[in-house]
Amino acid sequence: MKRPGMTLGMIVILMLLAASGAGNASARDAAARGEDTARQKDSAPSSAAPAKSRKAQVKGGSSKIPLTVAAYAGDLEKVRALLKAGAAVNDETDGWSAMEAAARGGYTEVVKTLIDGGADVQGRMGRKAMKQAIIGGHAETARLLVKERVNVKGEAKKEFIPLAIGFGHPEMLKILHEADNTP
Repeated sequence: MKRPGMTLGMIVILMLLAASGAGNASARDAAARGEDTARQKDSAPSSAAPAKSRKAQVKGGSSKIPLTVAAYAGDLEKVRALLKAGAAVNDETDGWSAMEAAARGGYTEVVKTLIDGGADVQGRMGRKAMKQAIIGGHAETARLLVKERVNVKGEAKKEFIPLAIGFGHPEMLKILHEADNTP
């Protein structure tokens, strides 16, 4: 299956990460190889467009990194610092919430930190994060979201099952089935 190349959003993120030292080499290398491109979206969250969130940002080199970008990079320490500085955990950057961005990369600890910081796991943000965990095949992240009560029943289940099948992640089907059998 052919994967799309790097998007403009990914290039901006890589430039910000390089300038700030955020993330880790393996996350940057995977993004550079195009391994973390979303087949469902044209671009990842970037800081090219102004974030709608409060101005709580942590300086990293010459750049200011919004919460969504730090979450997308899997930078747990930067996410913690931004939350401590008062970043709005449920705001979006370029249509991505921080929890959704972290789930896309399979950064379970970052997702947990965002939930502990007040991320809306039971509403729209939780469903979007679950979709990204399913698309990426991140079972541990999906289990955490189910444990934190993301809605995986009814209409949500009808949306999640085709994603798990279409992206070839049978483990996600098991997680969804187990979640459906819980009270």
